[in-house]
Amino acid sequence: MQDLKSVTFTRNRNAIEEIFLKASRIQALAMGLVYFLTEILKEQKSQPEDGFSKYMEWAVGVAKDTLQAGIDVVTSL
Repeated sequence: MQDLKSVTFTRNRNAIEEIFLKASRIQALAMGLVYFLTEILKEQKSQPEDGFSKYMEWAVGVAKDTLQAGIDVVTSL
């Protein structure tokens, strides 16, 4: 396994949005993922802060925003 301290984390918002936008089409799945990601972020915050933690916080935020926006769009149709 590669040491996470030597990995460069690139932030590609479009890739994350594309994946989670597909999941947002199924409301129950989207809500479950939002809950899961919220719990993961809580656990992550208890860990020492490093590059991976900052990246995960950003990625989870993008995913949750995308899922919640997708849920809002689907329910308004």
